[in-house]
Amino acid sequence: MAIDPDEPDPEAKRHVMMIGVQFLLLAVQLWSDWVRDVAGLG
Repeated sequence: MAIDPDEPDPEAKRHVMMIGVQFLLLAVQLWSDWVRDVAGLG
């Protein structure tokens, strides 16, 4: 992934990345909670 020098709005791109990271962290948290529930039931 090369940096495009003609990037129209790098700030918006970074904002989207921040949202993606937060979503990923939330997904990991939910997944770990699910794994703990399964381990507790098993």
